[in-house]
Amino acid sequence: VGKALQVYHKFDRYRQGNRFEDVPGVEPPGYYDFTEVDSAQTNDWVKFKTVRNEVGIKGNLLKLFYNGYYAIRNYSMSYAYVDLSTAQIKTQGTESYLGGRVALRLDSIGEFSAWGELMETGNYRLEAQLVSRWLMASLKQMQYAPSFMQQLYRGSHDTWNNNFSPVNVSQLGGHIMYNSSIFQVYPGVMFTRIGNYVFFKDDPNRVGQRVLPEQTSGDILMAAPEVKVGITMARHIHLRGRAIYTQLITNTNSSVQVPELFVNGELSYENIFFNGNLDMHGGIDVHWKSAYNAMGYDVPTQQFYVQQSYQPPTFPIVDVFFSTRIKRARILFKYNNLMQLITKQGYMPTPYYPGQRNVIDFGFEWSFYD
Repeated sequence: VGKALQVYHKFDRYRQGNRFEDVPGVEPPGYYDFTEVDSAQTNDWVKFKTVRNEVGIKGNLLKLFYNGYYAIRNYSMSYAYVDLSTAQIKTQGTESYLGGRVALRLDSIGEFSAWGELMETGNYRLEAQLVSRWLMASLKQMQYAPSFMQQLYRGSHDTWNNNFSPVNVSQLGGHIMYNSSIFQVYPGVMFTRIGNYVFFKDDPNRVGQRVLPEQTSGDILMAAPEVKVGITMARHIHLRGRAIYTQLITNTNSSVQVPELFVNGELSYENIFFNGNLDMHGGIDVHWKSAYNAMGYDVPTQQFYVQQSYQPPTFPIVDVFFSTRIKRARILFKYNNLMQLITKQGYMPTPYYPGQRNVIDFGFEWSFYD
């Protein structure tokens, strides 16, 4: 209709399938803790399909952008072995959404944006963000249904049938920003509250199935102060770093496992030559986190779960990298996990599963256009 009023329709079709296959009897003894479907061939599968139609209006009024919409989504979830007549939740149906977005751009203050969405079930999502020259602040409040995988499943080595309550989340964060040609610093903090949290947990006291989904009876509260720092030396040498300290104020059922300290760093050289026809970026980056009970991995369901029996040792991950762009061609090189070359030791991001070994990555990209 015009810049101030546009009418639109959006159509999305989504399909996802997941399959787990195995030959029973060839795995090591005790590899599976439980057998639900005993057959000569393991062939577990799940399929999820959705079709979403969204109709709305949007437009720009001076410095204000607005958008309002109504959406209908048809969904279906199917399993290889589940008797859907016994399911405690609906595995197919229709959902309705009512939502809107606004963004207000004020040169002297910055930009404010917000998004809200409401379902007929009462679940909702609200987000707001303020970005200015000196401050960035965000607020999120949402309530959502647990996933199908958390509520209903039956496969060769796992089975459950739940009807969990909706999960609700509140998150408030902010950063103070200072930028100059030599020094940049962004201190900030993020507060998070999660109620009715659903997670997978390994309980060694269970007979049979050890890894099952659970829902907390109380709230999880965490505070995560952080700081980002950047220093530019001699115009082209950059030292960048980020550190996050996470404090779990309340952790009902020990349902959240995160490292107390998380650190990333980079020392690099960046420059542009020949009137912008050649630019390069090379250096070293480091990642380290403090010791914690990392999430375990359940093979048949391909889900990560909380475990208390094993704590992988801390290990600094050091990578050396170099990339350059020559007109429309780009060349990149990276040596992953330099510390393993030196110490002959690696790391495990998940118990008993090794992480990236020391290896060289090399690649190039060439765009054929003028």
